[in-house]
Amino acid sequence: MRALRSRGARAFPSQPAVLSASDRFELIVDFQLPRSSSIFASEDAVERIEDWLAENEDVDHWTSYIGRNVIRFYLPLAIQPSSDHQSQIVVMARGVEERLRLEAELDAFLVDSFPEAVLRVSPLGMGPPIGWPLQYRVSGPDIETLRGEAMRLAEVVASHPGARRVHFDWIEPARQLRVDVDQDQARRLGLSSQQLSDVLNAAVSGSTVTRLRDDIYLVDVVARAHSEDRVSLDGISTLQVPVPGGRTVAL
Repeated sequence: MRALRSRGARAFPSQPAVLSASDRFELIVDFQLPRSSSIFASEDAVERIEDWLAENEDVDHWTSYIGRNVIRFYLPLAIQPSSDHQSQIVVMARGVEERLRLEAELDAFLVDSFPEAVLRVSPLGMGPPIGWPLQYRVSGPDIETLRGEAMRLAEVVASHPGARRVHFDWIEPARQLRVDVDQDQARRLGLSSQQLSDVLNAAVSGSTVTRLRDDIYLVDVVARAHSEDRVSLDGISTLQVPVPGGRTVAL
């Protein structure tokens, strides 16, 4: 397979690999919402999937990992960086025949219920992890050009009768929140940009205030704002910022 070049972008295909599935009873559900989705959207989606699993007689039990990957209980697993928009579920079937039946039924349910998601239901594979069987990497200096060329390449791949579920691992623009600091007003209050950044990070992402010991482990205690304040622009705009003298002012 050759590399494709067009309008300042290049696309390289990965080498195809065909590996057989193991005879274990587990299924791995890879589930990704659009990248701008919050952890709360991922949690709601996983709860819907769990409701379906609870009613299926071929399911013995399952474990869900929201916003992160499964623990590496099986060496060939491909571990990806954690992100709020992605989740994984390990589903244990009652046997090999049940696993085969469950794989088809669960796949159909996910496709019908979550058309906006990138998803896959697969058994544990033999050999090294390969991810998706066919992958193209489109590279170039201009992001907008890359998006356009990636769309064109996806249309070509999707036109093949043997292709299905053509998707992107990075395509949609990410939502960003920018805080414009009035530096003159901040200096009058005795605040620096770094102090404001620390307050925002503590409220949204959280900050470690202490640690607790659990047997041989140290567990971080993280303080952060309530969930409704962290996802609301109004809540962030009224965030109370401590200033010298023991007072607080709204952001």
